[in-house]
Amino acid sequence: MYLSVYLSIYRSIYRSIYLSIHLSIHLYNLKMYLSIYLSSYLSICLSIYLSICLSVCLSIYLSSHLAIYLSICLSIYLSIYLPIYLSIYLQNQKQRNSAGLPSCLNIRTSKAEQFCETSSFFELDNIRNEAILRDFLIFRSARH
Repeated sequence: MYLSVYLSIYRSIYRSIYLSIHLSIHLYNLKMYLSIYLSSYLSICLSIYLSICLSVCLSIYLSSHLAIYLSICLSIYLSIYLPIYLSIYLQNQKQRNSAGLPSCLNIRTSKAEQFCETSSFFELDNIRNEAILRDFLIFRSARH
């Protein structure tokens, strides 16, 4: 009788210890698996989501604000700054032109000289470009 009671108590204690150890091991494994899985999953998903969302949102935000900003600046420039600048420039030109004939002739002479220098520079540049193109075509045809 004592032996059967002793064995039943022993068995129940053994089962409870075994189950508690077994459950704690499984809970630890489950906790480790969940922590690794969730941390990697969340970090990957969040990084992908944030990179896509930030790139799309920032591009839309910046393009719209940049377009608005540029249109406002351009309208201000065209409506305010340009007329003021042109009126001041034209007044200065009228004053220079009304100063007398010699200054007018000097301005035209210097502008004509500048035009001749510029056109001769471009002619020289065009001659150089034609020579480079000719040499390239000769080199290319010689290779084939």
